[in-house]
Amino acid sequence: MVGWFIGMAAAFAVMYFSLGKKPSTGLNGVTNQPSNPSPDNNSQCESKLSKWIKSVDPERLQFNTDIESRVQELNRYWTTCGATGDEPIVSDLQPIEAAVQGVYRERVVSPRFDRRDVEHIRQSLLLSQIALRIGETQKTDLNRALAALALVAQQTEPLAADSAAVRPLTPFECLLLGEGTPSDRAWIFAEILRQLHLDGVVLIAKDAALQPLVGVVIEGEVYLFEPLTGLPIPAAGESQRMTLFREPATLKATLEDDSILRQFDLDGAPFPWTAEQLKTATVGLVGTSNTWAPRLAELQFQWPTGQTCVIFDGLGDSAGLKRGLVERVRDVFTPLGYKSESIQVWGYPEQQCALYDSLGAEASPHMVPLVAVMSGPTNFEEIQDPQTGQWTVYQERAKQTLQQARVQHLLSHRIEAIGGYLSLIGAHQASPKKSGLIDGTTQAAMDRNRVVSDKATYWMAATQFENNDIEACMGMLKRYARNFPLGEMREAAAMRLANCHMKNEQFESASQVLSEIGPGPNQIRRMLLIRRILELNQKRTPAPVAPPTEPRPQSPEATPADKPIPPPTTTPEVVPPE
Repeated sequence: MVGWFIGMAAAFAVMYFSLGKKPSTGLNGVTNQPSNPSPDNNSQCESKLSKWIKSVDPERLQFNTDIESRVQELNRYWTTCGATGDEPIVSDLQPIEAAVQGVYRERVVSPRFDRRDVEHIRQSLLLSQIALRIGETQKTDLNRALAALALVAQQTEPLAADSAAVRPLTPFECLLLGEGTPSDRAWIFAEILRQLHLDGVVLIAKDAALQPLVGVVIEGEVYLFEPLTGLPIPAAGESQRMTLFREPATLKATLEDDSILRQFDLDGAPFPWTAEQLKTATVGLVGTSNTWAPRLAELQFQWPTGQTCVIFDGLGDSAGLKRGLVERVRDVFTPLGYKSESIQVWGYPEQQCALYDSLGAEASPHMVPLVAVMSGPTNFEEIQDPQTGQWTVYQERAKQTLQQARVQHLLSHRIEAIGGYLSLIGAHQASPKKSGLIDGTTQAAMDRNRVVSDKATYWMAATQFENNDIEACMGMLKRYARNFPLGEMREAAAMRLANCHMKNEQFESASQVLSEIGPGPNQIRRMLLIRRILELNQKRTPAPVAPPTEPRPQSPEATPADKPIPPPTTTPEVVPPE
């Protein structure tokens, strides 16, 4: 774990328990006046904040819930509990002014909380729970980074990069819907790293057509990851290993040796990044106006004891953060030849959040049909008029929705997730069977139900895979292929089936499944895995044993080196990617 979080937590704890709540000049000169400055007010405020945090937990604050009321509640809380002392947590705004301008800067320094703050906190709560699970199961920071990228790759199917301009999503929506562009995946990955208390940056080439790489700072080294494939850039010598993409290359080694990047070259499709392009890349700091906002620093300072969730990461120093992100990243990258001016705030996250908000957030045209599916399925109730014999079909939303099961899945509440998905996988069979009345509205609901069942079946298989129940997962994937041969998740299901075969060390079967998948968003990952599986199979095949020869007489002078070496009886263990 990096020192920035430890220092921030310690400073916040000392300040919180040593300072009383008294009037102070807050952000932009706004005075915070608590109603009761006594020590008892600290515990009262913490209780109020804890209650509010529960109200924006992703299990509660889902699509079709009232976010605006949560905004009002937070601002009311801040009126009485917002003061933290004589000095604001972030007193020096110069790093903010140097890093962002215009509307972006205005949003950072705004003193009032708004809808995007609430969405940011909800997202952070979800990501902190994901990170907690990773931290419990992985023992080193490098393994945590590998697990975080694997999770992003497994939970978000890749979208075309240009889709971001017309259907913007934030990490919360990407994870809930199970899809995202390469830049979205890089953003989610970096945000999970922040919850793991690791610094992640994006490396942006001068050629805008290149998708960003992600650099993860661990113990002074920068390790490279490729978000489109969901794989690390492998350290030199990947083809000689008995593991699949488990050893990331460092940026330092890659800058000195372009052959590291050439390991991602495919026949007729060279990997677009080169060492020269890396040398001139921009180092992008990942976050939004909410991430850097002093008001979020004040709220982080008041965060309830025992609840771990990072909602603030300062660009510069603050009372709770002695080394801001700019300085932390500069200290690692300048020795590698990067100039200070090449370290900048990455504009993509803020751009996507602003666009998503301006289009109407979950009420935007591209989100309405997606929200309808996640809020499904629809049940049909048929009532016949006893006088006329005419039927009327009524629609109602099921008590267990796809969104509820998906949130449980993302939170690693696997028993609850499997139970939820199990109640949904038959949703495509629902129809007005008694009356047979199917008008346009009913047909649209039935079409949505089919998508609900499609996704629920695949996500249930994914949950079983994550629970290491490989046989159950393979059985569910066969059910998916039978019920949804042209389903939305068919490529993801095939990729998951290949993973099952690799888990079972059935590498020829895995290669065959991967080879049968047509061109699609997973093309590069698929081809890289096929090539590596072939290399591994060659290593696992024992060398042919030479035919027996006439035994050679052994003399007393014979040494052990003279004795024939028996053929290997076992093969090295192969560790597949997560």
